[in-house]
Amino acid sequence: MLDKVKLRLSWLTFIVFTVLITVFLYRWQVIDYPYYSGLASDRTKVEKSVGKRGNILSSDRSVLAYTSPAFDIFVYKVELKASEEGKSQTRDEFATKMATVLGLDKIKLLSDIDSSKSNYFKIAEKIDLDTKNKVLALNKDKSGNRLEGYIVENTEKRVYPNNEFASHVIGYMGKDIDGKDKANNGVEGYYDGEMKPQKGKSTVEKDSYGNVILGGQFEQYASKDGRDIVLTIDRGLQKVLQQKLDEGRAQYSAVYTSGIIMDPKTGHILAMALSPEFDPNKYYESEISILNNRNVSEPYEPGSVVKALTASAGIDSGLVTPDEQLFKSHKGCIEISDERDNGIKWNICVAGRGASPTPKNLLQTLQTSDNIGAYMVAKKVGISTMDSYFRKFGIGKTTGVGLAEESSPTLKSVANWNEIDLATYSFGQGLSMTPLQVVSAFSTIANGGKRMKPQIVSSVIDEKEEIKIQPKLEEQVISENSASIVRDMLVKTFKYNIGATIYKKDTANYLIAGKSGTAQIASTTGPGYNSGEVNATYVGFDGNPDPKFAMIIKINKPKDAVFSTLNAFPLWVNTFLEIKDLLGVQKAP
Repeated sequence: MLDKVKLRLSWLTFIVFTVLITVFLYRWQVIDYPYYSGLASDRTKVEKSVGKRGNILSSDRSVLAYTSPAFDIFVYKVELKASEEGKSQTRDEFATKMATVLGLDKIKLLSDIDSSKSNYFKIAEKIDLDTKNKVLALNKDKSGNRLEGYIVENTEKRVYPNNEFASHVIGYMGKDIDGKDKANNGVEGYYDGEMKPQKGKSTVEKDSYGNVILGGQFEQYASKDGRDIVLTIDRGLQKVLQQKLDEGRAQYSAVYTSGIIMDPKTGHILAMALSPEFDPNKYYESEISILNNRNVSEPYEPGSVVKALTASAGIDSGLVTPDEQLFKSHKGCIEISDERDNGIKWNICVAGRGASPTPKNLLQTLQTSDNIGAYMVAKKVGISTMDSYFRKFGIGKTTGVGLAEESSPTLKSVANWNEIDLATYSFGQGLSMTPLQVVSAFSTIANGGKRMKPQIVSSVIDEKEEIKIQPKLEEQVISENSASIVRDMLVKTFKYNIGATIYKKDTANYLIAGKSGTAQIASTTGPGYNSGEVNATYVGFDGNPDPKFAMIIKINKPKDAVFSTLNAFPLWVNTFLEIKDLLGVQKAP
């Protein structure tokens, strides 16, 4: 009988212990898993290091963008819960103190702590050193020891010390859809891979006394700074160009103004700006349309400036000479048709439908900006050859200048050209280009027919070396002799345009080549053009054999004075007078 009682007690004891062990195992492994997982993770010390993103520098090595140390604050719920259970601090105390220093809403912070499924989540991003030190100085009310329940992680913040200066060239550091840092636009976007640092990490396993466990988990690799990017931008020229564009936008009540100054011999972009500009430190305060560099991202129909390219094709092909009579006379418009369009008739007109009662040659066509004369040149050259020259000048493809948002419209396949295309393309309507493509084409004429690749970056610097980016010849578009002939005609065109204006005396001693262009703005909602809206453009360059610059000025939707000779032209001349000495432009012999 006694043996049976002992046996039953033994079984009962076994069953009780089995149930207790099962219950505790379930609690430890399931219910209290986050807590013990946190304690276990405390044995593993992970230290992350972040290399510095590369700087952006101007041509004189002044800093235009740099990375400053910053700090992220995370709630660490495991530690916060442990301190609460140990009654060393309360959750309300933690939220009150953190919210005060970080400028947070205390009620929302408490709600986030309660609702977060993660034991580790961010509550403050990219705070400065002073704010970080204030957080570290927070103490518990009871013991006076450091407040618990948070982790500080090192990160970085992109700083643009000159605010709006060259903002459309530089770009900005924004956010992606997940809230992570993302380089946007300009050099920041295009050279993100070069400037992005490599992150470092050190992982060691320690015992409860803080000693490293030999043979425990260990992993280590060093961080590496990103490369610095040196721009071709000249700070003095950039400042003048921006100032003049701001003045022009106000004077002509334009939606925006834009401009580029380029070195024809190297392709270096010496200045590039738009008005209005934006502050990349606070990019989120500007409209999205203002953030894009329209000099490279927004193709437009440039108008009569394209006549310089049409003239180049005529001269270089040997099919037209400067003094050759292009027509006897016209009444302001002529009618053309093409069997490829079932004989549909089109009227080609001169701006303002101005008649020409006398003959005109190529030079006179450029000087008076006669659309019919330009069409006559293109007709002599022919569709196939005009297409070839336009493509050689860079129309229809991006330049690869090194700015993230650059785009280019395609040039219609030569097989799809018709007579109306030949006519309108010859004077810059129906044909789209970016301002950079336009100034690059004019730089080709200035540079003896050699088209250089536009370039915004001169070198890339890392820890070991500086890699120079050499100027690149893209193509000999027209012969040196042809370029000289076209250049001389454009010099005479500038003098014709300057006429008896107030600028004649100031520019008399300089050899300047240039061409104006006024073009209607194509409708974005259907075929045709917007009534009363134009883009006004002037492009010119140093007409000396050793040209120092080419420059384009564009005015979008100017009010009142709509013709480019009345707005973009004087703005161009005013800008030239400010930059000529900075560039070292030589006076005419």
